[in-house]
Amino acid sequence: MEAKKSVLITGCSVGGIGDALAQCFHRRKFRVFATARDLSKVAHLKEMGMDVLELDVVDTESIKRAVKHVSSATGNTLDYLVNNSGCTYGMPLLDVDIATAQAMFDTNVFGVLRMTQDFAPLLIQSKGMIINISSVAAYVPSPFTGAYNATKASLTMMTNILRYEMRPFDVKVVVVTTGAVASNIFDNQPKALLPSQSLYNESKLKVEEVMKGGKVTPSFMPAREYAERVVTNATSARPKLNFWAGGNVKRIRLVTKLLGKRGWDAFLPGPFGINEIEKAMKKSANKK
Repeated sequence: MEAKKSVLITGCSVGGIGDALAQCFHRRKFRVFATARDLSKVAHLKEMGMDVLELDVVDTESIKRAVKHVSSATGNTLDYLVNNSGCTYGMPLLDVDIATAQAMFDTNVFGVLRMTQDFAPLLIQSKGMIINISSVAAYVPSPFTGAYNATKASLTMMTNILRYEMRPFDVKVVVVTTGAVASNIFDNQPKALLPSQSLYNESKLKVEEVMKGGKVTPSFMPAREYAERVVTNATSARPKLNFWAGGNVKRIRLVTKLLGKRGWDAFLPGPFGINEIEKAMKKSANKK
């Protein structure tokens, strides 16, 4: 009997995109290694019959333990590596806490690179696939989430370069540009509160709403539907190596490709509060 194909997914805590991806691969009879920093948050996946591993993508020893476990379980192969772990941080760039931003880069960018480097021998052995979960934030210059957007732009570029570098080894590399998906990603971000000295406090409520992932996106795709689309693409005979999925991706892709900066200049200032902030600042200046 042919052995099950294997997949390791980072960031599988209950309620997130990784959770939905793990369940989708499991439904398709893959051997799933579902990982999280806290095993209690993937206990439900263990009950379904998946392998669950404690893994922190910023901890090299944690990654090496995971490599050893998977190697032993599969005979030194891995068919799919899904780098999904990530964190968010909303804050105007003038107010960004550098240490917090550095920690986010460590997870969202260098965590992916660590995982890729350490699991590369297993992926090369199986002529497998790396799937990096990026975001439309890589393309949308949305105010007040600049540090997060920069991590996703870095991840997307790194993935596109990795695609060429892994081609001699017959390892495919896919970047998933993710739109709005119903998940708990904002639950674990630092508190989105402007510092008391912020120049944006004239419009504090509006800015903080945007920082928290407020209602600037009208349609969120259910996580299960998103996962089905991602897994269907990944397992197809000719997968799209730059795959878009999630709410509003068609609109965002259209604006990015056809209109570019002019399109974003027309759309972003209203929903993201820039117009409101300008009015508030002018009003405040007139009072002085």
